[in-house]
Amino acid sequence: MRKKATLELWKELFEKAKEIEELKPWNYFSEANLVAIILEDREEPIFVSIGGTDGGFRSISVYQGIDGYGDFDMVATVGQSYLSEEYVLFEQNVLALHWENMMKVAPEQREVIDQLDVKFQNLDSWMEFISYEKRLWPHLPDREEVQLLIEVYKNLIMVIRAVRDGEIEIHAERGDCVYRVYNKETWRWNMFLDAAPDLEKQFPAVELNDEGLKKELQGKTQNDAEIVLDFCYAGFPAKDEISDLLIHPLLFLAVDEGSSQILDAYFLSMQDNEIDAALNFFISYVQRHGRMKKIKARNPWIFGALTDICSLCRIELVHDPLEEAEAIEQQIKKQAEEAL
Repeated sequence: MRKKATLELWKELFEKAKEIEELKPWNYFSEANLVAIILEDREEPIFVSIGGTDGGFRSISVYQGIDGYGDFDMVATVGQSYLSEEYVLFEQNVLALHWENMMKVAPEQREVIDQLDVKFQNLDSWMEFISYEKRLWPHLPDREEVQLLIEVYKNLIMVIRAVRDGEIEIHAERGDCVYRVYNKETWRWNMFLDAAPDLEKQFPAVELNDEGLKKELQGKTQNDAEIVLDFCYAGFPAKDEISDLLIHPLLFLAVDEGSSQILDAYFLSMQDNEIDAALNFFISYVQRHGRMKKIKARNPWIFGALTDICSLCRIELVHDPLEEAEAIEQQIKKQAEEAL
């Protein structure tokens, strides 16, 4: 069960965020310049991305550990993939601070602001803290997350000051990463420049272990069908019996490209996972209709689920922007939201 942060913690967090705002970090950091902080009680870095260079949307995004860095990389390289920006935004786990117009700030955050009587420079510079978690609707950070942000911001302030004062010189064109690391032997903090990790977000790849099932699927007659498979987020919140937070429904869609017939479409429960959804559809389809000629997809979960079995069954599995699926997905999502 999540625990709410106390007003005292929120007060400290807003104070640290205002101190960061006064330092204007977007004047020194580009979005390519990460800050990596290794706290005293952690083994893996916490990565901080600062947005707002050249007057753009101001934000501070905190990613935890190597998995978090994978999420950052997925966001940073979204233009190089067929994934939609909306999908990538909601697929990541990140603690974000946005400077928003007052009217866009969520009611639960405004309630905290009102209770603390926090003042901002103008109506367009209100602060909103958001916890993004995969498969959940964006929500207010809990006590543990607020405590983490306070510690991260304390160290981020030291990094920004060091860059501002010329103690560390970063180069935006090189994508320098500033590291701030606690040395447990000397009990001191060290700061230095180094390259960011050369890592991509990792998705699991599975192999069928059932030899009988593999032979059955391989033995099915191949047809000329080209099947489109995709996952997309609904774009609206929903309640869940297990989670104490609103969930963000994830739609699985399977379409026969030739006939435009929807073969399967449903929202996953919080107990369902993408690998099983894709693999179960594949097995069921091949058992009933034979081996399809081709599968088009853009989602890495689908490739993780089907690369091995498609190779065994001599089915072409290709990356595709899935433009034909967009309209169908939008219609399904619209109907589902209206039904709530």
